[in-house]
Amino acid sequence: MQKTREIYEMVTDELLFNEDFSIEGYLESLSVTPRQHHVRDEVAGFLAKIHKQYNEGFQELECAVYDGQNFKKTLASKGNREPKVFDIKDPYVTKFYATTPENYLRYMTIEDFLCGRELRTLFCFPNYSKSRKPLAMEEDEDHAKWFNLVGRAEKIYRFIEKDEISFSFDPEALEYYSKLTAEYEDFVDKEKNDMLSSAVGRSQIHILKLAMLLELGTEPISTTITKESIEIASCAVIKYFVPTLLDVIDRLQEDIKTIRLRR
Repeated sequence: MQKTREIYEMVTDELLFNEDFSIEGYLESLSVTPRQHHVRDEVAGFLAKIHKQYNEGFQELECAVYDGQNFKKTLASKGNREPKVFDIKDPYVTKFYATTPENYLRYMTIEDFLCGRELRTLFCFPNYSKSRKPLAMEEDEDHAKWFNLVGRAEKIYRFIEKDEISFSFDPEALEYYSKLTAEYEDFVDKEKNDMLSSAVGRSQIHILKLAMLLELGTEPISTTITKESIEIASCAVIKYFVPTLLDVIDRLQEDIKTIRLRR
C-alpha cells in the first residue's frame, strides 16, 4: 500500500491522504474535484461509518461514480438557507483499500452486494503460503530498479494526462472476447445462481478495463486491445476475481447463519 502511495505521489507531485468523510463531504469534494484516487490501509473504521444513518445513500452514489455517471444531489435547506446542490460531472474515482478478512466481514453486509456496490470491487484475498526474503539493506541495484519503476509509471501518467484516450480492438481480440463472454454467460445461466450471475455481469467490464491497463503497460504504450491482453485479463477475472468475490459472499453468509444459530 505504501509503495503504491509513494509511486503516485512521486509521479503526480500530489499527496494522497488517508481520507475519512461523510456522504455530504464526499459529495462536496466530488463536485469540486470529480477525479480522485484513494489509497488507504486498514479501512475497517471507514467501512463501518458508511452504514450509519447520516451516510444514507452512500452506496447509490458510489455505484453512479464508479460507472462514470453525472450525479446531482440536493440536500434539504436548514432554516432560512437555500438547499445545497452538488453537481458531479464526469466523475472518475479509484480506490485501493486494505483490511483484514475479519474486519471486513464484521462491517459489511449482503446488502452491500445486492445494491451492486461491492460487485464492482475486485477482491484480492491471498490465503496461500508466501515465500519470505530475509531482512537486508537496500543496495544500488534496488535503488536503480525503484527509479526505473517510477520512471515507467511517470511515462504512463503523462500519456494518460495529455489527452482523452480512445481504445480500439484487434479484430481477433474482439472475436475472442465476444465468444468468451457468450460462453461464460451460458455456463453461468445453467448454474441458477443469482449472485454469480450478477458478478459475471460486472466481470465483462472488469475484463475490458484490465485489458486496457495491460496495453497501457506495454512498451511502447498501446491503445489497441489485443487477444493476448484479453486472454490474460479474462483468466484473472474468471479464475481469480470472480471466485474470490463468491468466497467473500459465502463467508459473509456463513457468518449470518452462525449469528442466527447463536440467537
